[in-house]
Amino acid sequence: MEVKKVIIVLILLAAGLGITYLKDSAPHSDVAESGEEKDTKVKDRYAITYCWEQYERKSLTDEEKRFIAGSCEKMEAKFEDKYGTKP
Repeated sequence: MEVKKVIIVLILLAAGLGITYLKDSAPHSDVAESGEEKDTKVKDRYAITYCWEQYERKSLTDEEKRFIAGSCEKMEAKFEDKYGTKP
C-alpha cells in the first residue's frame, strides 16, 4: 500500500510539472521572471527535492528505487528544459 502512495505522489508531481510546463513554455532566459514564475520555479525545485528524499527511504526495494530515480530524473529534465538551468 505504501508503494502505491509513493507512486501516486510521484505521478501527481510529474503531472504538475507537465501542466506548469505547458502553461508557459516560452523561453525564460531572455525574460525577467515574474513573482508567480519564481513561485512556480521554487515549487518545481521542491517537488524534485521531495522526490529524491523519497528515493532515500530505506524501506524501498531496489526495483522501487529504480522507478523513483527514473521519475526524479525526468522531473529534473523537464525543469532544465523549462528554466534553462539545473534545479
